[in-house]
Amino acid sequence: MAKQLDDVATLELPIEAPKRGRGRPSTGKARSSAERMRELRERQRTAVWGADEEARDIPVTVTGMIEQLRYAVANGYVAVARHLSDRLLKMAMENKLRNSDGK
Repeated sequence: MAKQLDDVATLELPIEAPKRGRGRPSTGKARSSAERMRELRERQRTAVWGADEEARDIPVTVTGMIEQLRYAVANGYVAVARHLSDRLLKMAMENKLRNSDGK
C-alpha cells in the first residue's frame, strides 16, 4: 500500500522477500514408500544378523538360536530360517555322535 504524499509520520516498511508458505520446507530428497520400507526391512535384517555373512557363525546358545529361528519364520526370512535349522541339526548330530562314542 502506498502512503499519501503529505504523510510524513508513517514509515515505509521494508519488503524484501515474499512470505514463506506454511508447512515443512522441501529438501528435494523425498523417498517413496517402497524405498522407505525396503530400508526398514534391511535395518531389521541387520539388527538380527549384523552387517556381514560372518556374523551368522557367531556362537550363540541353543535357546538364542531357537528364538532367532522363531523370529525368522514369523517374519518370512526363509534363508535365515534354513541356515538356523541347518546349524541346529548339525549341533544335534554332533551331540548324538559325542554321546554314542562315550557309551
